[in-house]
Amino acid sequence: MSLKTFTTLAPAELIEYSAAYGKVYSAARQDFLSRLFSGEKEDDIVKVIRATHSLNKRQVNAIKIEVKGAISSARECRERHIKILKGQIESCKKYIKSQSKRVKDYRQAKRAKKFKQSCIKDACNLSAKNRQTTQMQDALFGIHQKKRRRALLEAKLESIKNQPLNINISDNGTAFLLVGSKGETAGNQICQLDASGHIKVRVPAVLEDRFGE
Repeated sequence: MSLKTFTTLAPAELIEYSAAYGKVYSAARQDFLSRLFSGEKEDDIVKVIRATHSLNKRQVNAIKIEVKGAISSARECRERHIKILKGQIESCKKYIKSQSKRVKDYRQAKRAKKFKQSCIKDACNLSAKNRQTTQMQDALFGIHQKKRRRALLEAKLESIKNQPLNINISDNGTAFLLVGSKGETAGNQICQLDASGHIKVRVPAVLEDRFGE
């Protein structure tokens, strides 16, 4: 059976609650992230966040899942970036090595007066713009440019390795997760949608005075 998603207008009270909970959630999420990076244990963080932001354990668990997922994603992205840079550096090295050998072979052949068809020559390069440079000049310039690019890539690689992990989590209070589990009633203790289309959201203690339970 195919899955279909429909967009509809939410009730005004749900929109108001979502705006309020988004701010609470965002503050708690940033608090969780900073504490996790400072080296505190997850179980201790959960207790502190529950007490500080008046959230229940399931609500804090949603924050924990999102934060840990963001950290895992950031690490994976950085490793992939490092891998790409290493590949580009290796490509530059191979080009420099192969072109340097061609230049060396040509110079040796020229001194020995044994020219080979496979060697680059002092002849005009037909692929050059305006045909004003020779094959030798283009080869030397290409080697020079690849060395510059390799140096830039190596500097970028070193910078990425030394930089702290950058976690990209929205902190403007406009998004939050309501994480459930297959072992919970209707698959989610925090938010449930019944057959008639009514949404029931469990309100954190900090907002009960405004929105009830």
